[in-house]
Amino acid sequence: MRSILGFFPDARRVAGAAATFIALGLAACGGDDRTVAQKPVLEDIAPCEHADNYVCGTLSVPLDHQRPAASRLKLNVAYSQLPTQSRGTVLMLAGGPGQSSLDIFPDFIDELPADLRHAFWWVMIDQRGTGESALNCPAVQEQAGGSDVLPALPEDVAACATLIGDARAYYGTDATVRDLEMLRQALEVERWTLNGTSYGSYVASQYALAFPERVQGLVLDSVVPHVGLDMTLATAFAAIPRVLEEICQERVCSSDPVRDLELTLERRNDEIAIFNLLLALSAYDTEFPEVPEALAAAARGNDQALNELLERYRWLHEEEANELSQGTHLAALCADQISPWGDSLTPFAEREAWKTSFLNSDQAARYAPFSLAVVAGIGTVANCQHWPPVAPSAVVRDGTLPAVPVLLLAGGRDLITPVAEAELQLAHTPSGRLVVAPDAGHGVQDHDDGQANLAEFLCVGPEALPLPPGSSAEGRCSPPD
Repeated sequence: MRSILGFFPDARRVAGAAATFIALGLAACGGDDRTVAQKPVLEDIAPCEHADNYVCGTLSVPLDHQRPAASRLKLNVAYSQLPTQSRGTVLMLAGGPGQSSLDIFPDFIDELPADLRHAFWWVMIDQRGTGESALNCPAVQEQAGGSDVLPALPEDVAACATLIGDARAYYGTDATVRDLEMLRQALEVERWTLNGTSYGSYVASQYALAFPERVQGLVLDSVVPHVGLDMTLATAFAAIPRVLEEICQERVCSSDPVRDLELTLERRNDEIAIFNLLLALSAYDTEFPEVPEALAAAARGNDQALNELLERYRWLHEEEANELSQGTHLAALCADQISPWGDSLTPFAEREAWKTSFLNSDQAARYAPFSLAVVAGIGTVANCQHWPPVAPSAVVRDGTLPAVPVLLLAGGRDLITPVAEAELQLAHTPSGRLVVAPDAGHGVQDHDDGQANLAEFLCVGPEALPLPPGSSAEGRCSPPD
């Protein structure tokens, strides 16, 4: 097994960097003010209250990076104990936009195989507008919760923008990227690997495009590509028939699940709720329990089983703002994406004109068996349609990622970021290796195959990827030479 120091040539600096980092923390508590002024510093350093074996602190960043002396935000940061023989630093990035990293990653890291867990310095940050700094719009939060696709009432979307005020212009991914670079400087890490899931993969890619010399590698899990983002979620709609058919190939179904879905949608008026259920299950239970049976019954006029499923899994999207902030979700998503009607400065009248044109277009086959009305009504489209105009964020929307090692992970049953999204990103990733875990859903690193490929990538290198299905993550991180 070759040494990871070929992959992380700056790993030996981490121990020295940690000592400097501790000194900077002491300076923040009354030491040399000149040192504090020279670069970002973590403050309030103490053992984490919510996560054993981790240290927590805060990073002060400008609300507007163009005016660093104006308003500032405090972002929560946590990191693991520095290994005696570290292979490097891994920054964990959560999804959303709006999800708290500190809420999910300590448990995730603690469940990794011991050799992998103890080989790296694991760092996480609650990105701006998440966790304790969450943008909380109660009405929108109640209606959309943790969902990408549930819409809020137009008046509540507008009220959310008013509540956030002018600050909503500073929650795009471009600002988050600048925050991460400040964190790297505070930690005194020369280069690091960014590991992002879902929207976190988009943040990781954007950071690599902005600061390629600071990136040792990228792990892009459940990939949101940095090119070709589609607010209408065409790839998600297109993946549903395939996944339903695969489920029925594994177990006996009484009828054609795709035809059953089509008949069910024709006779019910809750297409968005059904679409949301299917996407949520692709993250939480890729067996899609009872779904084909419920669709078969509903297609024949018996809605009881489907109604029970919708009610049973309602909790999947009931999240508080500090878990996944819908205010941040709107502010980042609407500024980052090029919408079907244009960029985020497009006037309301032109957005409404797009909707009318779309509903009368010949694009129905792209989204079948769902209707165009549903596509126009999902949260990624409808909520941004009613979000007041704001300057687009300065994200990169074309080009290729730098030639650093990149692991792309995709779940075969992921309907939120289907395999097609990872394939699109791969086409713009010259040093990328794509691993598709057929039985996995959204969040491949929660799956054994995802963890095995992660360990191989970090500790051995990308040459052997993808590993055979059923490979183990354990024992791949021998001590570095």
